[in-house]
Amino acid sequence: MSPAVLLQDYKATQKVAAEREASSLPKAPPVTQQRAAAAAAAMAASASAGVDADIENQALLQQHQQEQARVMDNAISYNEALIEERDQGIAGGRAYRRTACGA
Repeated sequence: MSPAVLLQDYKATQKVAAEREASSLPKAPPVTQQRAAAAAAAMAASASAGVDADIENQALLQQHQQEQARVMDNAISYNEALIEERDQGIAGGRAYRRTACGA
């Protein structure tokens, strides 16, 4: 086989591997910017409503902070899964090279 054909075959195989990896990874959680904006708008609108508004603001702030914590937890879980899967792929590649090279 010519080097050009080998290179083309390698690129095609690499593309398929990247597509499979992308499809098997956990999906990143969607960012909830709308919820954060809605909470901020509600807090701003009710700021002049008195004590009840302060209580509501505190509740909305707490809810927003909990939402942000969930988003961060999801991002951490996603990144940990990604790292673990890549580590498994690297370890699997080492085992393949050892057996293929006769070591």
